[in-house]
Amino acid sequence: MTTESTQRSGTAVSAHNTDAERPASGTPPRTADGSIKTSLQRLAAGFRNYYTGPLADAHLMVTLCIILSILGVVMVLDASGPASLRDYGNYYSVFIRQCIFMIIGWVGFYIALRVPFSLLRKIAFPLYLLSIVLLILVAIPGIGQERNGARSWFDFGPVAFQPSELAKVIIIMVVALYLGQLTPMSKIGDTLRPMGLFIPVIVLVILQKDLGMAVTYGVVLLAFLFFGRLPGSVIWITAGGAAVLFLILTLTTGFRTDRLITYWHQLTGGSYDAQGVGYQARQAQLALADGGFTGVGLGQSRAKYFYLPEAPNDFIFAIIGEELGFIGALVVAVLYTVLGFVGLRIARRVLDPSLRLIACVGTTSVVVQAFINMGYVVGLFPVTGLQLPLISAGGSATVTTLFLLGLITSTARHERAAIAAISTGSGKFGRALRLPVPPVYAVDDTPDFGRFTNLARWMVGEHSTVDTASRSTDPRWSHPRPGPPRAPTPSATLDSPRGSSASWQPSRKQAASPRDLRMRGNEGLSVDPRSGATRPRMNGGDPARSSRPYPADAPLPPWESRPDGPRTLPPLERPQGRRWNPPSRGSGGDSRYGGPPPA
Repeated sequence: MTTESTQRSGTAVSAHNTDAERPASGTPPRTADGSIKTSLQRLAAGFRNYYTGPLADAHLMVTLCIILSILGVVMVLDASGPASLRDYGNYYSVFIRQCIFMIIGWVGFYIALRVPFSLLRKIAFPLYLLSIVLLILVAIPGIGQERNGARSWFDFGPVAFQPSELAKVIIIMVVALYLGQLTPMSKIGDTLRPMGLFIPVIVLVILQKDLGMAVTYGVVLLAFLFFGRLPGSVIWITAGGAAVLFLILTLTTGFRTDRLITYWHQLTGGSYDAQGVGYQARQAQLALADGGFTGVGLGQSRAKYFYLPEAPNDFIFAIIGEELGFIGALVVAVLYTVLGFVGLRIARRVLDPSLRLIACVGTTSVVVQAFINMGYVVGLFPVTGLQLPLISAGGSATVTTLFLLGLITSTARHERAAIAAISTGSGKFGRALRLPVPPVYAVDDTPDFGRFTNLARWMVGEHSTVDTASRSTDPRWSHPRPGPPRAPTPSATLDSPRGSSASWQPSRKQAASPRDLRMRGNEGLSVDPRSGATRPRMNGGDPARSSRPYPADAPLPPWESRPDGPRTLPPLERPQGRRWNPPSRGSGGDSRYGGPPPA
């Protein structure tokens, strides 16, 4: 009996506990699968908001740079191992050096995010002068070192620096900041004057015999002409001149002529001197052929074992195609395509013209250089020596490219939606990195170039502006319309702005008529100190009264009840009251212009 009662009480307690733990009616039981599903949904929602929200362009740009940087470090480790072991006795020497330059590049990326564009405007021209000095020094024998036929390097022991890469970023920044001052009424010459900054840079690069970098500068110049909305004739003439110069420089140098001949044989399906000048291009095609559709596997390349020269640098795309196949090569091409799409979308969304040019021209230079590299590896273009951005092994190219992409990312933070989101507390990573809140751009903002403001204005055809608004309090005097000067209308007097809707006033040297004296009263008269003529004044003797012949008890319009401040433009709706229009020219003589309005 005791056992049965104990069992019943235990059953009742367990049933009570089960009922207490049971959820309310209508609520589904919470299981482990449900919590995992909810977490995945939250993660997907956060991921979607991260890449589709107001800061999506900045996030996409950072993500693409991270993916390309990781891919570049991995492929440099893979492609440079045998050559690094042969040259330096260490399998990881080139890889470690590339990692150091990659870290320095990401520090430059962060600096580009933090530095305000107002500071860049003030130091733009000094940076341009610095780049010119560096390009001059590197062209001097004994100071600059020659590599692969081009004297364009500074050697500092284990570290080498190419100043033309730094000059490319500086010229993009300087010309974009100067062209951002242009208005829709600017002439073609005002746009071409800042383009003259390219001339000394391109000349110095040509003197270094660096044809690949000269091609890059040509691409940047054409991008400025295109996005600067110059006429198509100017763009085509510049492109034709660049093509002629390219042919001249190619045909006057022996090894460049051999490259052009090799390229021609590749287009016709043959090969030219496969064991000599055409060896590198031929080995790149063989490596791509070995890769096939899926590749031979990461780290399984045979071309890197001294078959393909410059495997970690100019022809690293051939190693990617061999190890990762057509799929891997296509992924790399898609990454650069998405990078170009995001960069141009940033340029379309930002309001500041200078930042718009930095975004579109900088993106074009990076993406076009990438496709030129992939093109000459597969045989579509002649070999020019341009590297694959962020993937090829190279110190100065990696650092400057990341700094340029950092400027583009900073431009993405200047979009209208991005500024609104940052101002309201969005952007956790920006707050964690202590990035400044970007300023709001206004159309009437005047760019401040510091000590070089007059030079910047001269670059776009502007001169030192003198305040001419003292001639009249009407703002239309300080910003006249473009075109030839217009003759003043008969209703324009000292107190009545030209072309305004103010009522008729006697001219300066004409005395007021008896009819006007009776209409306005003597308290509304004033004497011209220069001519002595009597004329009615704008306020009609009453500081709160306008010069319009309104009844004494009529309220003043809101745009004329500001005697203590500057005269403002009337609203868009038509003002109430009678307005006298002067007769057309040549009808009625000059006497009708100075007389009173018709009854």
